[in-house]
Amino acid sequence: MTPQAIHELKPVVPIDGQSFSSEQDWINRASRVLTAHPEYNNAEHGKTKGWRGHHFTALCFDQAGNRMRNGGDFMRATKEGTYPVWWIWPDQFPALIADYERMRGALEKIERWFGEFPETARFWPNEDGSDSDSPMSYSSAWGSNGERDYMRSVARQALTQGELS
Repeated sequence: MTPQAIHELKPVVPIDGQSFSSEQDWINRASRVLTAHPEYNNAEHGKTKGWRGHHFTALCFDQAGNRMRNGGDFMRATKEGTYPVWWIWPDQFPALIADYERMRGALEKIERWFGEFPETARFWPNEDGSDSDSPMSYSSAWGSNGERDYMRSVARQALTQGELS
């Protein structure tokens, strides 16, 4: 993605409160917030040899999707204008993936539109006024506003279930 395209997008911060707005914000807060998790353990660095425990650190990403590993990456994000940079802890991935899958499912249902509506439990009337065996479509039963309202409810349900905190 080009830097121009990145600037045209709304910034993505999947987990509220877990982002740096600038390089200076990262300088001021990183050592505090990126070690704040109770399970934090940076087992990759240090002078000690041998087993040092399970590695558990936050992963940082800029708005272009680049992994941020060191100060040089944060300086590049400043130069390229790819802030805010957000971070995620390993134990937050399952909820983030579930959130993504739920949203994608809702968007796919909305995109298909046709054939995605529930049964109406209504039937076309016979000439004598009794119900026929021919089911009435959602559009016929509830109109285009009914279809729109149903799809809005699909989106609303996806947005309100399992929100990350």
